[in-house]
Amino acid sequence: MDRLIELLVSRGVILAISGLVSGIAVTLFGVWLKQHFDLKSKKQDYIRLLYLYVEPLASSSVGLLWRFDELLIHKRGEYLMQPIPRTEFEDYKVKSTFYRLVKLISWIHAFKMERSNLAIRQMKMLTGIEESFLKLESALADGHKAEREYLERILNIAGKHLPSNRAEWEAAAYSITIILKKHIEANKVDFIDELEEDKQKECLEDCFNDLISKGLLDELPKPDMKSLTLESLRFREAYIFRDWQEAIASLFLIKLQNENKMYDVKSYIEFESFYDNPNEENKWVERIKRLLLGVNVLNPDSWDYRYDQIREITKATTAIVITLQKTFKNEKVIDDKAFELAQSIEKNLAQTKLGG
Repeated sequence: MDRLIELLVSRGVILAISGLVSGIAVTLFGVWLKQHFDLKSKKQDYIRLLYLYVEPLASSSVGLLWRFDELLIHKRGEYLMQPIPRTEFEDYKVKSTFYRLVKLISWIHAFKMERSNLAIRQMKMLTGIEESFLKLESALADGHKAEREYLERILNIAGKHLPSNRAEWEAAAYSITIILKKHIEANKVDFIDELEEDKQKECLEDCFNDLISKGLLDELPKPDMKSLTLESLRFREAYIFRDWQEAIASLFLIKLQNENKMYDVKSYIEFESFYDNPNEENKWVERIKRLLLGVNVLNPDSWDYRYDQIREITKATTAIVITLQKTFKNEKVIDDKAFELAQSIEKNLAQTKLGG
């Protein structure tokens, strides 16, 4: 009798454990199945979203690329240097160049805002396209090359050379750039060498003291200001930082109601009206103007870093066009002529040096 009870109990325990394990397995499988179909649904949503935005992204990047081809490859950009008043045609070329850049920035931002609602970490289709967008953001916002050159020239004035180890000078390059810009803005001049002699000396001493604090100089140099020319410290740049890019995009995006996609970009007519009627928000257009107006694309000035920046923006735009063509080859979102143009510009810029 005792043996029978023992067998029944042990069998009950086994059945209970078996039921528990089965229950856990079913639950885990259910969770996995839900996650699998949720991920599949999100991927489908992403692809749907991509197809909604690919046409405007393609057309805006191609439109900008044709304009850059005109400026950098064919060197037809005199209108960027023409003072006001311009001819009607020159005025159109200037405004339409700004608009094409604003339009692409805005479409990229619109896509990224909708994309942020989809929690997808990695997709092959996603990676290439969004990496090309990041190249454009970086080309607009980053000025590490210029910062290094400012530091190198200040060190040369002090009779020193740039250390080979980047970690030793990277922070100093940034702070020297800030010091130079502060002196330019405080004295309302365009270039350091336009400062009065005492102001030039004050600027240099600020730079030298910063370098002493960072261990790049041992003592305060005393250059002969009468024989020294600071023309080597001339620079002009106009970076559009990432938050500024978002601000520009939000200004020119239209929120749609009851549409497949959430956003559209304002038309050229609306942009031109905005451009011609200064107001508080117009400062964002002014930042685009500073990037392009006055750039000599025929004979670039060595101190004008904007020319090199425009080259980098062109490279990034080329990357977007080529990536979209390869990703949507069957859909022909990029026509053959535009793809050939992108490949030609990519090759040309790879073969020519910065600064022309």
